[in-house]
Amino acid sequence: MREKVKGNSENFKSALENLQEAAKETENNLEIDGAMKSFELSYELVWRLIKAYLEDQRIVCRTPRERFRQAFSVKLVEYEKNWTDIRRIQQSIGESQL
Repeated sequence: MREKVKGNSENFKSALENLQEAAKETENNLEIDGAMKSFELSYELVWRLIKAYLEDQRIVCRTPRERFRQAFSVKLVEYEKNWTDIRRIQQSIGESQL
């Protein structure tokens, strides 16, 4: 399981670097769309990382909110409210693409 956590961590770091680069260079709708996709990918990867880490620690979470609360409680992430806000943003992006 630890290999899964490490792999998810490396994937997330790479995606986050891409997102930071995309955010710097958004000048038109196509670039904005690309930045949004980078955000969605980064969110998905951090979600998988948190899930794998908590499973490795034998912490069971039944809801996304609970997963972020547990990640905050074990000091895997800071600022629990920010992660809740990020989750809401991700959901609204998904809804706007329908």
